[in-house]
This record gives sequence, C-alpha cells and structure tokens, in this order.
Amino acid sequence: MFKLNEEKYKEVILYLAKNVGQGGVYGKKKMYKLLYYVDFDFFEKYEKPITGDIYHKLPMGPAPSYFDVIALELKKEGNLQINKSKSGNGYNDAVVYKALTDPKVDIFSKDEKKMLDRVIKLYGDKTGHQLEIFNLLSRLNTEKKLTIIISLHDLNLGSLFCHRIMLMNRARISAIGTPLEVITEKNIRDVYGCNVIVDKHPVAGTPRVSLISEDNAFQCYDVPHTNAAWRKS
Repeated sequence: MFKLNEEKYKEVILYLAKNVGQGGVYGKKKMYKLLYYVDFDFFEKYEKPITGDIYHKLPMGPAPSYFDVIALELKKEGNLQINKSKSGNGYNDAVVYKALTDPKVDIFSKDEKKMLDRVIKLYGDKTGHQLEIFNLLSRLNTEKKLTIIISLHDLNLGSLFCHRIMLMNRARISAIGTPLEVITEKNIRDVYGCNVIVDKHPVAGTPRVSLISEDNAFQCYDVPHTNAAWRKS
C-alpha cells in the first residue's frame, strides 16, 4: 500500500490547474481523469504512483478518494480557486479549478515532471466527457477483448485512441488502415477539401491534424465532391 503524499498531491493539482487549457481545469470529471492518468501511467512505468491516492470505481470511471479534501485545503490556503461555471441546458454546472499560485516544481523528480507534461499534452485539450468515454472503451477493448466501432468527426481524437480508421467520403470508403496510413494531408484534402498540416504528435507519436488557417475551414464548402460540400447541399 502506498502512502498519500499530501504535499506533492497539492502541487500536482496546482500544476494541472496552471498548465491545462487557459490556466484552469474545466470540470471535476476532467480533473479526476487527469489525476488518474498521472498516477497510473507513472505506476505502469515506475511501479509507484505520484500522489499515492487510492482510486475507487464509479460509473464514470476511477475517482481519487482524497482529491476533494486536498483541493479544499488548497482553497483555504489561498492557492486554488474553485468556482462553478454555467453549462448548457439540462447539464449540471461545471466546477472550474484555477491555480492562484505557481506550483513548486522542484518537489517533482525529473520523471514525475515529464509524466505531468506528457499527460497535459496528451489529454489536456480533451473534455472530461471525451476522456470518460474513451477510457471506458479502452478498458472494454483490453479487458473484455471487445472490438469497438465508433463514429467520429474529430480526426485527432480518432488518431490518438483508435487502432484502425475508416475514412468516409459521401457514404463511401475513401481510405482504411492505421491512423498513420489514413490520416494524411492528401486524404484529408481529397475528402474534406481543406488544406491541412499533418505532423507527429509530440508525445503519442500519432498523426496530428491542423488547419493551415482559420478561414480555410470555411473554404471546405467550396470544394466539390467532398464531405463538407455534400453536407451543405
């Protein structure tokens, strides 16, 4: 059994709240997932967690047992801001965590700091719901040996989590294979009519898609025989 490291736990929370998104973690579910990946990915590699927290099973996935207590202490100390933000109709308000002080980075070993940065780069731009769904699907695939088929419009999400991708164009298969084989500049230009840059994700090593310019997204509609033009018609 690993001992809870409260001091390091606080700095992990502050580090995530400081470096994810626009300086804050949007949603308790997302914070739970980020902490889970930090601890379990580190454990998988070094056979020990960073925070020492115990994760219990919930329908939405693993949840850290002591997070609320530690976060409340940070708030009382004036180091962490915890607010609620309005969500869409029918949804509960989201909890937003924002660091009010800089984390004490020196408390982390080189490997711990590297893992924190890795988790932020891999999952920091994903929503809590996306992380919840793909964490569940990954478990079903590995533990239950189930084949998962999912329809996505987010190419980067598919590239990060899927083993194989089928790219559709006007209800027909345009390309099928691994993310590296399918997600190419030519394929995306042929299907969506957009000029993009496909490079290598700095952490995962999977293809990463970026539009060359924001205005170019609207130009997709002007290219005939593409998904974008087809949907507009």
